[in-house]
Amino acid sequence: MPSTITTPIQGVGNCGENWNSFGEHCYYVSEDSSWTLTPKKSWFKARQWCLENAGDLLSIQTTGEEDFVTTLVSKTQYTKFWIGANSFDLQGYRWADGSPMIYINWAKGEPNSVHGSERCVNIHSGKNNVIPGTFNDDNCADKMPFICKKHQSSKTAGTMATTPSIGGYCPRGFHGVGNRCYKFFGKVDSERKTWEDAAAACSTLGKEFTLASITNPLEQGFVTSYLQDTDVDLWIGLSSTFDYIYARRHVFRWLTNEEASFVNWDVRSPTLGQSNDRECVKVRNTKRRLGRWVDVECSQVNGYICQTWKDSRISTPWTPAVSTSGACKSGYTTYNGQACYKLYMEAVSWEQARDQCTDDGTLLAFVPDLRTEANIQLVMAEASGQPAWVGLKDMGQQNFSWVNEWPLTYTNWDQGQPSAAGQCGVITPNAKWRSSDCNDRYPFVCMSTEAKPPTTTVPLPGWCPEGNGWIEYGASCFFYDAHAYETWAGAKFECYKRGGQLASFANQDEVDFILGLMKSESTYRNLWIGLIRRFQDEFVWVDGTPVDFTNWSPGQPRDQGRSEDCVEFKVTTGEWDDIVCNRGLGFICKTPKIRPTASVSINETSPLQTESGNPTVSPETNKQTEAQMGLPVNGGTVAVIVLCLVIACLLAIIGFTVFRRRQVSIALASFNKETGDTVAFSYADNKDTELFEIPFNDENERL
Repeated sequence: MPSTITTPIQGVGNCGENWNSFGEHCYYVSEDSSWTLTPKKSWFKARQWCLENAGDLLSIQTTGEEDFVTTLVSKTQYTKFWIGANSFDLQGYRWADGSPMIYINWAKGEPNSVHGSERCVNIHSGKNNVIPGTFNDDNCADKMPFICKKHQSSKTAGTMATTPSIGGYCPRGFHGVGNRCYKFFGKVDSERKTWEDAAAACSTLGKEFTLASITNPLEQGFVTSYLQDTDVDLWIGLSSTFDYIYARRHVFRWLTNEEASFVNWDVRSPTLGQSNDRECVKVRNTKRRLGRWVDVECSQVNGYICQTWKDSRISTPWTPAVSTSGACKSGYTTYNGQACYKLYMEAVSWEQARDQCTDDGTLLAFVPDLRTEANIQLVMAEASGQPAWVGLKDMGQQNFSWVNEWPLTYTNWDQGQPSAAGQCGVITPNAKWRSSDCNDRYPFVCMSTEAKPPTTTVPLPGWCPEGNGWIEYGASCFFYDAHAYETWAGAKFECYKRGGQLASFANQDEVDFILGLMKSESTYRNLWIGLIRRFQDEFVWVDGTPVDFTNWSPGQPRDQGRSEDCVEFKVTTGEWDDIVCNRGLGFICKTPKIRPTASVSINETSPLQTESGNPTVSPETNKQTEAQMGLPVNGGTVAVIVLCLVIACLLAIIGFTVFRRRQVSIALASFNKETGDTVAFSYADNKDTELFEIPFNDENERL
């Protein structure tokens, strides 16, 4: 990690209050007091405090000085204190104040940094059965008390030096942003590892190679733009352990020892597991959660991202930092083969920005997905922290849409946004969207792409049941209750009351449709769907739909404990997990649309549109004339026909029911008012028959 040492300027004066004198120097030990406000700090924050008070973190030059310091810390309640020794570049230890490293006194078994995870040094007070005055290495981001040292004449505060820009380029295979270089692994199975194995693999590349840190929005955007839309997530160098000594909670630490001040957690993360076990962090690599972080068991097998620093000795890039494409117009750039972008730094109104892009033969930038958003972040790296216009405009009553034909399928509004009607959209350097008066003046981003807008689903003829909150999609109607707390059987009955079944899914489009509905929900409770395990360890849909499409989470289904027979829909990802059936969740129902009597002419092998873009509907009805039927029509004939149809339907239903009982293990419902007013669901032929009873009151209302 690059670091520049700044030494306080020497002045005149004595130690002063709260400092202790030894020889020509003064020493301060942080404790609970109003002066330090917080006695426990990270190594970086501790050093900053020492510098601001005309000193630096402690350096020790003699055994006598160590004995004096040990006497001071032995009087406190704490076990360890930060001192100035560090090994940021993994090339050996040095003192932060620039003093020569002529004295060091490691405790037994120290230093024991694994994968470079512990690069800063503290001193033992002797309260943890360790020899007092001995040294230990820890992660520099850990918070603990500290010791400052200054010359008696020092009165002028120093400052932490900012990390300078590193000249040079990245090693071959690594891609650079700022001072950092990243390389992505996991496209093939042999590159997929547990977190520990991934950290070891990065370390074998060289001294300053490690699992990647992501410390600001620009680095996050860079990583996201390089992610491939595959089914493999990627480890980064962040993990948590339970701090029993100071924090008494899970603490996340980077292998690079940087402070975790920037995070990009996915919804419902971090989870921190169900115990005090270690959790490791991966970057999601799926379309809807691209680049988001989740904490999981470290034993998972994933791809990974290694990092190192730019090297001033490498004078020629192995590949352009920003790839350009012959398809891009002059002045436009592309990232990793995506669309072409150009940032205009001139501050203009929204309409002026749109007109300039039009003159270029391009569009004001639009953001259909997370990868495009990440690319725009990279474009805006030169915007000096200013927002920039994009092609977002309010079409009335805060109904924002893109000015091109692309549907608004993804949003990332900042908190409290959009703030007013009749405004236009800007994007901030951290990728959040805000609304602003269209006459305000900002830089802007133009964009060109050969991608086509996604086709929107054309509603098929028919309608949904009235009065029950059904939402139409394609040929089906969906109902959901994200705030319910039902067992699987209870959820199935709720759908039954509404005239439907727990939902089946035929394709990813239906999954994405439900995910879109979940964006407006404040609850994070997952939802029951109609998939259930048969006794043969196969899954079936309770509505009889063939299981031609699945969307399992990685490692699912696993039937932990041989009791996970029902399936939940994750509201953050749309992925499915098999779980026990008696958990309380929300639910999704589904039913076919009620079809109109008019016949609809649809070519099933082509999109549901005519050349004009409208569905083709025939005005003819399905009624036939007497001549077409070739039969005389009278009351007796009609009665006979109706009776025959009824009998045929009954026979068909009975036959189908018998067949289903023999072939498919699904939940069956029964109601008995006289024997306890319950609705019971049993799983026919299931390996472990279960019964869920739902009580009713005297008014036939569910309790």
